[in-house]
Amino acid sequence: MNGLNGTNSIKTGYTVGLIFTVLLGIGSIVFYRERMLFIDPAFITFEIINSGWFVFSEYRYGAWVTQMFPLIGSKLGISLKSILVGYSMSFYLFYLIVIYISGHVLKQYKYALLFCLYLTLMASDVYFWPNNEIHQAMGWMTLFISLWAWTVSKPRMTPKWMHGLMIGSLFFATVSHLLIIIPFGFLWIYSNIDFIRRYKMVDNKTLIYSVLILVGITFRYWLSSDSWYDGNKLDGVKNTSLDSLIDAATNAQGKSFIKLLIMRYWMVVLLTVTGLYQLVSSKQFIKVAVVLLTSIVFYLLVTLTHSEAITTQNLFYFESQWMVLSIVLTTPFVMEVLPKWSKKLALSLMVIIFICQVPKLYLGYQKFSKRLDFIEMLAGNANYLSINKGYVLEPLDQDKLLMTWGLPLETLLLTQMEDSYKTLTIKNVSKVSQLTTSPDSIHTAFKVVEIQELNPKYFKLQKGEYKPVLYFSK
Repeated sequence: MNGLNGTNSIKTGYTVGLIFTVLLGIGSIVFYRERMLFIDPAFITFEIINSGWFVFSEYRYGAWVTQMFPLIGSKLGISLKSILVGYSMSFYLFYLIVIYISGHVLKQYKYALLFCLYLTLMASDVYFWPNNEIHQAMGWMTLFISLWAWTVSKPRMTPKWMHGLMIGSLFFATVSHLLIIIPFGFLWIYSNIDFIRRYKMVDNKTLIYSVLILVGITFRYWLSSDSWYDGNKLDGVKNTSLDSLIDAATNAQGKSFIKLLIMRYWMVVLLTVTGLYQLVSSKQFIKVAVVLLTSIVFYLLVTLTHSEAITTQNLFYFESQWMVLSIVLTTPFVMEVLPKWSKKLALSLMVIIFICQVPKLYLGYQKFSKRLDFIEMLAGNANYLSINKGYVLEPLDQDKLLMTWGLPLETLLLTQMEDSYKTLTIKNVSKVSQLTTSPDSIHTAFKVVEIQELNPKYFKLQKGEYKPVLYFSK
């Protein structure tokens, strides 16, 4: 089945994906505390409010599209709770705008659906850690490639303002995260294979944008190569050898991911097998090679960069890395299989595909709800003891908080926005000597600041000394 019927089946799949993404967006409002009171979102919210400007880590400028919500909100003086709700919602608002433009406006349903699948198929804990800029990069990439596909489908000359949108989205896609190199390069090649095979050439527009993509990727690599975070992650790749490749293929990271792929992300496996079978059946071996080669390269890049196993404590982080692979693995399904289904079959199976993702998200909710309960318990104990600057000596990583560097700001935001608390901050340290002795200063995430430097509207913290906050471990 192809032609109009094929378009209808893809459109049906896209509609189901759009509805499910809307539900995820509603969830981002309902569960804003679990999402925002966790390391990066709490840190970025605090820094934006206190500095009055964006907080771009590693030159990832594409994050402006979500960071403008806490920035504008604080400038307008709206409540801290409203700022956090808006910030949590902003991620899915951006995603939904991209999906709607790609689908309803540009009629590029396949790319919009791919983005919907990216946001769901390998997401559980990562839903509650929205700040990894790779997701925004994927959104910008989806917008760019949808705009490009629309211009290719139109015989008339592309207006200059459309090229402006394409170049802008291309810039924000490539600058937002180094990992975008893999899905961007893959989709660009995969989408052009049929054109090149049919006409035995590359048109000038495609050639020009190919060069621009390479320039954007090169620029992002240059920014990352000597940076404190990305540069450190690139060391494993820069020092690649035959021995390191062999070790990476079977290290703890790779083994634990394969286990997750089979046990938790099994829907990706089913869609991948279905898509590859269709490619082989239709003798599209070049596309098979591109999918397999890209998947192997991505697998080795991640395992070269990270050798440690994926655990229940760090799953939120590594999911954000491996989610990128879902774009590569599910592209044949969306491009080759779905168009051959009837509209009714597409509706039924796509509903099943998305519904099957709900249990994973619930597992993530349980973990982050438990984490929030623990933070509330610490804040309640500190309030009961009339402590406004507290500390906990017992290590709270792993089973209780996953990560603790954001705890001072998480507790500050929680107690400032909730009327049932008096404003306070709590830090987890291994030694009392690590705490500042100044009653006029507090520990934020990575530094000590004077209380008088805090935004007086949003952070009304009293001076005082750091005192121990006690709790009973269960």
